[in-house]
Amino acid sequence: MGKQLLFGSRKGKLDDKPLINGRRSEMTKTEAAIVSAYTGFLIGSFSDMYEYVEKIMGRKVGTSELGSIEILDEIKEKSKEDFMNIEII
Repeated sequence: MGKQLLFGSRKGKLDDKPLINGRRSEMTKTEAAIVSAYTGFLIGSFSDMYEYVEKIMGRKVGTSELGSIEILDEIKEKSKEDFMNIEII
């Protein structure tokens, strides 16, 4: 399946998850929401990402606003610090 912008999702079986150093890679729902908000590619649930977006924007965000380049740029800027602080273990 190809990557999809914000409104898509990729659902695979556990066996489809890539191995990194012989281990399955995992992230929290919050981390997935942060990555989704920053990159524009939905990798978790839409509702988790949407809740995170409203938190960082400090207001209710209409789903129609997610089609605006200006809003997406603002979301990216406001999620950048959280994105850069994701710890890789």
